[in-house]
Amino acid sequence: INRFGSVKYRTESAKVIANSYMLQCGTPFIYQGQEIGMTNIKLPELDMYVDVATFNTYDICKKLGFPHKSIMKRLMRASRDNARTPVQWTSGKNAGFTTADTPWFSINENYTAINVAAQEKDPGSVLNYYRHLTGLRKREQVILDGVYEEILAEREDLLAYARDNGENRLTVAANFTSQTIPFPTEIFADAGNYEIGNYADAPSGNVLRPFEAVMYLK
Repeated sequence: INRFGSVKYRTESAKVIANSYMLQCGTPFIYQGQEIGMTNIKLPELDMYVDVATFNTYDICKKLGFPHKSIMKRLMRASRDNARTPVQWTSGKNAGFTTADTPWFSINENYTAINVAAQEKDPGSVLNYYRHLTGLRKREQVILDGVYEEILAEREDLLAYARDNGENRLTVAANFTSQTIPFPTEIFADAGNYEIGNYADAPSGNVLRPFEAVMYLK
């Protein structure tokens, strides 16, 4: 989300990322916490990290003359540790990850709002969206064996592709910006039925909302 989406549009971003790859060829890989839309942590001090590569990056940057503040800003964006915080299971102590006094690594402070327990109860949650997509992969053969076709490759604000196995065709469009963008109606005029999207309702008019993803099936 921090790299390819927007924390402001956290739920929409998490779902648009899911849409973009869960319906493609191959075996999808879901990294821990991705299925509930966890975000990166920002650790302000070097001794709060544990990743060897992070320390090596710091040492190299220091030798090159970069100031401490500048290096830390870079680490808060690029360190692998930012996405390695414990899974946020509940809103309880240590996010439900451990009953120990101190977990192995820092817990993101947003765990009270972003956790599995809360999303289990919410049909519109990121967790249940991933479950829906997983169900589609099991149900629709075209997702497993359909040929991949990239659409509108020249558009930098839009990811659009189709999968076609000769019997069925699915078409996906994903807005990877925080802006409302024109909907490619010429592609979707004969795309079939609206199957799933990451907003509560289907697109209205000729636009895709910020970080909106849609899938049509024919």
